Amino acid sequence: MRGNQGIQSGGAIHWFLQRVTGICLVIVVAVHTILAHYTVPEGGLSYEWVVQRLSQPLWKLFYVFLLFLCVYHGLNGIWMIVQDYVQRDGWRVAIFGSLIMLGVLMLSIGLLTIVPLGIRG
Repeated sequence: MRGNQGIQSGGAIHWFLQRVTGICLVIVVAVHTILAHYTVPEGGLSYEWVVQRLSQPLWKLFYVFLLFLCVYHGLNGIWMIVQDYVQRDGWRVAIFGSLIMLGVLMLSIGLLTIVPLGIRG
């Protein structure tokens, strides 16, 4: 069984980033909610409206930032729970590898959705 390694465990930076990403997510999701759900044109939300918004580089960057924040915050939170409750090294390695693969998959799908939208061609 592992002893408490304190700050030398390397977990302090992830603990700190969990708090920072949480604060950023509150702000970014509030901006998304206000702008994307309360500034909808009269005809209602449509695919064309979303494509038009995502044709602007700053909106695209905003949603890519939101994607990265969500994936990191969620998977880092799961990893922090795993570190608290899973003691066997083999299980930790398997879970960590699975979380990395899940993160790459979610980022890939998200980026493949966000980046091409709004590109005229």
